[in-house]
Amino acid sequence: MLLDEPFGARSIRSRARISSRSSRRWRSELGLTAISSPHDMTEALLLGDRIAVLHAGRLVQVGSPSDLLRAPADERVAELLRTPAPPGRALDALLGESAPS
Repeated sequence: MLLDEPFGARSIRSRARISSRSSRRWRSELGLTAISSPHDMTEALLLGDRIAVLHAGRLVQVGSPSDLLRAPADERVAELLRTPAPPGRALDALLGESAPS
């Protein structure tokens, strides 16, 4: 299934809740593979099992969200990862870290 900005019309708060829980559940229940093209990096990190970063028609990096967060392929990928608001608990979990209380 190809999803172009699947949660783009939702508020940031509802987007995170819907995208991470619901998307994984329905993909699993229906046995679907989904390719999503969110333009929100936080959404991509929370939704994706694997993320492909493209620039100028060139594949720059492919990996899990934690792979990208831990070792961006270049400065352009690093900049993309700095674009979202500071990582919350969900992004910290991708790195295996606990968020401060």
